[in-house]
Amino acid sequence: MRQEILLHDQLQAAGLPAGPDVIALFSAFHDLLVSWNQKMNLVSPADMERLVPRHFLECAGLAITVPMSDRAKVLDLGSGAGFPGIPLKIVRPDLEMVLVESRRKRALFLQEAVQVLGLREVEIAAMRAEDLAAPHPGFDVVVSRAVADLSSLYRWTMPLLTPGGVLAVLKGMAIEKELEGLIKTAANAGSGGVSAAPYDPFSISLRERGSMLVTVTKR
Repeated sequence: MRQEILLHDQLQAAGLPAGPDVIALFSAFHDLLVSWNQKMNLVSPADMERLVPRHFLECAGLAITVPMSDRAKVLDLGSGAGFPGIPLKIVRPDLEMVLVESRRKRALFLQEAVQVLGLREVEIAAMRAEDLAAPHPGFDVVVSRAVADLSSLYRWTMPLLTPGGVLAVLKGMAIEKELEGLIKTAANAGSGGVSAAPYDPFSISLRERGSMLVTVTKR
């Protein structure tokens, strides 16, 4: 109950949907994670105790930190247990979402989660990032969290984005070398628009060691 109150209060304070239907969806997602975590390691045991700040709110916060137009096409690269795509979809149900997860068991979890939660306009793509460009062009936003180094994410996702589209990556704080590599990679490709800033869109600390939001805008 305390976690539900925290979730409601933080979403409401940020101007995001926080009605009973939204909280019910997050609660159902929580129960699915608990159930499946008994069979496979979707979320670490420590994180199960802090799903709301560490996962639900961190992912939902992208809705207020990354520009996304109505019915924007969004790709969640390396979705894993549904982060950040599913919390983002819950607070922005208008988004057209593709959850990319190459590991079969996790893709099966995502399929069940989408079905149980009744999420519409969500596709599960059980494939590698390198294989995405041909069948999935034209995204407005690509989101990712702790999947690969920034330079690799840049190379994989730029062909998937529309001009002006944004790659938004959630990372830990120690990304100096990765960020240097990303800036160099983007410059060599004749691109730019790289930015990085501490990420904490709510009035609480989401992680003990903090988070960074790195964005790249495709020219």
